[in-house]
Amino acid sequence: MIPLERLAVEANLVVHPSAAMRDVVTGMGRVDALTALVVDERGAIGILTQRDIVRLMAGDFDWHSCRVDQVMTAPVVTVPADMSCHAAYHLMLEKGVRHLVIDRDPAGQFRVIGEKSFLDNGNLRDDTASPRVASIMQCRPLTLPPDASMRDAVSLMSRERSDYVIVAHHDRPLGIVTERDVFRKTGALVDHPDACIDTVMSTPVLTIQPDAPLNTALEQMQTYGVRRLVVVGLDSRILGLVSLHQLIADRQRRYLAVLQANLQDCEEQQFPGQLLDVVGDGVVIIESATGLIVKTNPQLSDWLGYHETDMSGMALSDIAPEPAHQARWIHDDPTTPGDRVFRACLRARDDRDINAEISSKQVVFNGQSLIVSVVRDLTQREAAAAALRASEQRQRLVAKVFENSNEGVVITDGIARIVEVNPAFSLITGYAPHEVIGKTPNVLSSGRHDATFYQVMWRQLREAGAWRGEIWNRRKNGEVYPEWLSIAAVRDEAGQVQHYVAIFSDISEQHRSRQEIEYLAHHDALTDLPNRLLFNARLDHAISQARRSKRQLAVLFVDLDRFKTINDSLGHALGDEVLRRVAERMRLAMRGEDTMARLGGDEFIILLENITAAGACEVAEKLATALGKPLQLKDEPVYISLSIGISLYPRDGGDVDTLVRNADAAMYKAKSSGRDNFQFYTPELTDEVLEQAFLQNHLRRAIEQQEFRLFYQPQVDIETGRATGVEALLRWQHPSEGLIMPMRFIPLLEEQGLMRQVGPWVLRRACEDYLRWQQAGIAPRSIAVNLSGAQIQAQGAVEQIERILAETGMPPEHLELEVTETFVMDDPESNINTLHRLRALGIRLAIDDFGTGYSSLAYLKRLPIKKLKIDRSFVKDVPGDADDEAITRAVIGLGKTLNLDIIAEGVERKACVDFLLREGCYFGQGYLWGKPMPEDEIVPWLAQHTRP
Repeated sequence: MIPLERLAVEANLVVHPSAAMRDVVTGMGRVDALTALVVDERGAIGILTQRDIVRLMAGDFDWHSCRVDQVMTAPVVTVPADMSCHAAYHLMLEKGVRHLVIDRDPAGQFRVIGEKSFLDNGNLRDDTASPRVASIMQCRPLTLPPDASMRDAVSLMSRERSDYVIVAHHDRPLGIVTERDVFRKTGALVDHPDACIDTVMSTPVLTIQPDAPLNTALEQMQTYGVRRLVVVGLDSRILGLVSLHQLIADRQRRYLAVLQANLQDCEEQQFPGQLLDVVGDGVVIIESATGLIVKTNPQLSDWLGYHETDMSGMALSDIAPEPAHQARWIHDDPTTPGDRVFRACLRARDDRDINAEISSKQVVFNGQSLIVSVVRDLTQREAAAAALRASEQRQRLVAKVFENSNEGVVITDGIARIVEVNPAFSLITGYAPHEVIGKTPNVLSSGRHDATFYQVMWRQLREAGAWRGEIWNRRKNGEVYPEWLSIAAVRDEAGQVQHYVAIFSDISEQHRSRQEIEYLAHHDALTDLPNRLLFNARLDHAISQARRSKRQLAVLFVDLDRFKTINDSLGHALGDEVLRRVAERMRLAMRGEDTMARLGGDEFIILLENITAAGACEVAEKLATALGKPLQLKDEPVYISLSIGISLYPRDGGDVDTLVRNADAAMYKAKSSGRDNFQFYTPELTDEVLEQAFLQNHLRRAIEQQEFRLFYQPQVDIETGRATGVEALLRWQHPSEGLIMPMRFIPLLEEQGLMRQVGPWVLRRACEDYLRWQQAGIAPRSIAVNLSGAQIQAQGAVEQIERILAETGMPPEHLELEVTETFVMDDPESNINTLHRLRALGIRLAIDDFGTGYSSLAYLKRLPIKKLKIDRSFVKDVPGDADDEAITRAVIGLGKTLNLDIIAEGVERKACVDFLLREGCYFGQGYLWGKPMPEDEIVPWLAQHTRP
């Protein structure tokens, strides 16, 4: 027997797995190697053959970026050096490979043996009559016409797993293209895959007749150094092809047939017992007459737990205790033809029961009647069958999941060529299976990811065997979409990648939802403007840029004047429409690069980058002008004005919070300055803002803790000094700040909508106090209570006042309600109607602070009022100030003309009293007669000034 190592040759090209394919192919060509052995620290892990190169050229393959371990054939079949040639060749046929690798020798060298080497094996010599070529030739060889392209050739060779294609014209051979031809022209074919086949084919073609002996074919191949002969008829037409592979395989088959015949001759002359040890199943020989065991093989004795020699002489009943089974086993008629096959329960030495299938035959040996039985362990078979059924069930389940999964599934081979896709893949991508099978997943590439992205992906796949993440791909229709992708490498026992399995889902909807959520998180739902969060981020970025470029920026804090009144009167739906239209008008008045955000309610904030103080003024004026024209809602004009506060970077602050806070302070200054204007921040405003913030934080607690108090200021007949009435005035008795005057907190109550809670309490408390005075006999003719615009315009305000009168028992003719001139003119038609309803209850009405607004005389004469109050700002400097004297004189004259009572506020000097009397005003209110007093002080004052 010739050892295998004598036929092997040293591997003349050994490469590392990370070697680039272009370098490996170049190296193979340089040393004229048929293969390249891929080796790492573990040993030989793969082999690159000319067939691999043909297969790769037939696919969508990138020669410039691929490594050899991505395309090599793996694993390699490794054998020991002392294996026999016949065993090695049989292993080669069994594994379907054309090369074997011999284990590394002590010098660290690898050797390779190819199929052709077996021709030198003496044991394959053919001393018998040689068969004819026709007996082994391939009858339908692959052919292409001479005008076919090399792309057609390699595709055909790869698809049919062939190592050749014959170039033929009218069924006559012109040339042949083999794997070696393709390999030698690899560089040119990569760049010119459509080159004509007749420029690459080998010529002339060696032919042979079909009736030629195989020995002749082999001699011709060895003489001319070829591996294939085209079989032709007498007319030179192609009949088939015979290859060196076929010759070697035929000789091996015939050699094995001779060996088997010789072995059978030897075995027939030996005692059957010598063959028992090589039988895979259990075997027992039983004497027919006695039922005693003559011999068993090791397999059966091992199954039953006995030593082989222990079972000789045992009775059949010792291993088959069931009488019925014994009866079927023992059969006395040796002439009965055929085998008996039945099932029996065997008893092991440790009392285990083993289900077995018995195949028995009666024989006569040396005159003795014996029963030879083959025993098969059904436990193992049934377990194997169950495992097979379970495996089939799993496969069916996997196939069901594969077909019905909502997630796309792609399976590729080890070089990333697609071999299978599921229906969900087609549904998501738009590609039918036949359009992508055989191609790489590059067909889905969106172009959004750079080379680094894919390098990281492949590195993780190689190192960890898996990758998952978000990736953008492209559908067949060109649409780019996001997907969540998981890829896993499937390796064989040797650790070589055989397949990649990719599972992906279309996450377009999740992306859209995430973008919508992201947008909503940074934008105001009502106006679609940026919200505070996004504005702060942009302002912070703008501050950083302004700091680097040494430029200014401005923050404008914008508040809509009296929006709460508009919202309450029109309703929230129309109030929202007002906010949307105001936002749109302001946006159109701004520069394109400016940012406007809504902070909530009626507050907006604007960022102006790269702007001066003068530029900020211009923008503020444009905003005011944009709101100059009324909004038309339900055919009704709605007038809106703005209070704007401005802070500048870096003058007024160097961070987001400071700039916004200071712009807010400036806005409050604009409001306190009469609204409808803009103010720049000054450091003095900070104290005012802090105070306002303090009061705002404590107002609700003041209501809950009943910290509000009523003070009363007398109203008198200025001729006699007798009390004609009192005015109820609200004060806040703060636990730590002491008495807080109304001008500090009334505007805050109105802004926060708290006057609707405080106003009814004031009216009820004033009525209750007046009734107590009345019972004591010290009550003046009337008590005056101020009504805020928000209170009187609230839903059900008239009904609420009527209810308080009824619940307290207050006579309406003694109640005087004061409203401001500004309130009347805010919405004249609606407000005049409300005042008429109050007058109908019997309540007296007065206009407070008359002269400070813009009353129309046409409206004034329609008001159901009984009294005008001259504002203290006109009274305090008369006599002496000509303008104030003229205004006061005009108001008194107007009152007389309309037959109204006139009362002057803020009277503090005797000279003022004389002036008023000369002009015809007979009622006054001021410190000259008494300051505002709590109830415990007003009671004794009334007792003194009401009784005759």
